[in-house]
Amino acid sequence: MTTPSPDEYDAAGGYPIGMAATLTGLPVDVIRVWERRYGLPRPARSAGGHRLYRPRDVALLRRASALRAQGLTAASACAQALAEAAPSTVAGDEEPADPGAPAPPGMARLSARLYDAAVALDAATARSVLTETGALLAVETLWSAVLAPALDRLGTDWARGVITPAPEHLLSNVIRGRLSALLEALPRRPDAPSAVVGGAPGERHELAGLMLALLLGRAGWAVTYLGADTPPEAWEEAVSLVRPRVVVVSATLPEHAASALTMMRWIVDRLGRQAPLFAYGGPGFARTPTPGEDTSPFIALGNDLDGAIQRLLAVA
Repeated sequence: MTTPSPDEYDAAGGYPIGMAATLTGLPVDVIRVWERRYGLPRPARSAGGHRLYRPRDVALLRRASALRAQGLTAASACAQALAEAAPSTVAGDEEPADPGAPAPPGMARLSARLYDAAVALDAATARSVLTETGALLAVETLWSAVLAPALDRLGTDWARGVITPAPEHLLSNVIRGRLSALLEALPRRPDAPSAVVGGAPGERHELAGLMLALLLGRAGWAVTYLGADTPPEAWEEAVSLVRPRVVVVSATLPEHAASALTMMRWIVDRLGRQAPLFAYGGPGFARTPTPGEDTSPFIALGNDLDGAIQRLLAVA
């Protein structure tokens, strides 16, 4: 008999306890004891009453197991794992925390672990922490409370000369892989509105744009993501082939924002009435437009991802 894959179990609503044991390396008896004594994890139940362990349950078990390996008692390990996950939706289906609010202590610890792995140039640990955290948190909360703070801290320490650029580059690469995989895994409906998202010409920072593409995809859009430093002719080709409802261009530096506005005007002039709606966002656009600079045909999204998505959904 062929053993079903973890993905097949997950599609059915969760992993059975045997698969949870395989994925975590914990004996079945230990999982049951931790659940009974310490409330970790809290699996769902099938129609027949069998335990079903979701990815976040597996992540909790892995974290508690790692803490046990560091010398904590089972009770302390389970309590700490639950405390770290407390701000997330582990215990139920609550809405994610307000993206604009400060990160609760549990999420701050997760962000600190990601930062520490990056500073140590330990890509394997960074990926492990990201996988664990991604199983515990909604994507929106993952970005605002864990990923963005870790990246901001690395950038600040780099600017202060405390670290080299290497940790930020390593973590950016790990995060890029994770977000890209999530974007590619999204279902695409034939009738979904379409969007093209990417970085302005010359813009090499792409994570915020990639995250916006993922959030737009999660909102039901069919998203074509072009990546960083997309030249004008590539934008024009994508617009002509995809025929999107909206095009979103991101920029981190002012000079790239200026080239983005020039590029958008060039495409609109060439396509005329066939041109889609253009929008722009990112810190590069925070400057005040120079006299005579026309941005009126385009939608300003600002530098807040949640607000940018709401703006797009309202006008596009």
